[in-house]
Amino acid sequence: MTPDPLGPPPSRPKTPPSPAVKALACSACGAPLKVRAPGHSLSVVCASCGSVLDAKDPDFTIIERHTQQTRIEPRIPLGSRGKIRGEIFEVIGFLVRQVTV
Repeated sequence: MTPDPLGPPPSRPKTPPSPAVKALACSACGAPLKVRAPGHSLSVVCASCGSVLDAKDPDFTIIERHTQQTRIEPRIPLGSRGKIRGEIFEVIGFLVRQVTV
């Protein structure tokens, strides 16, 4: 077998597959929900009404209704993808903590 005069084909950069997103409707208000980590998420929060839903239940039973009127937007939008130390990550949630003394 003779060697290829053009050399090996150029390697393509590996792009990770987009994660599977399961789309459903909120059982409280009917707004579309996106479960960005199916099988790993314990709960899902509706972006429209703020209801907390059980992600393990196939019917997405309401765990808690959101009563606070203040809306907190994360600094990095949910669903954003980026690299940290060479690894690709996707923002699938955020947490707000408050310490009172």
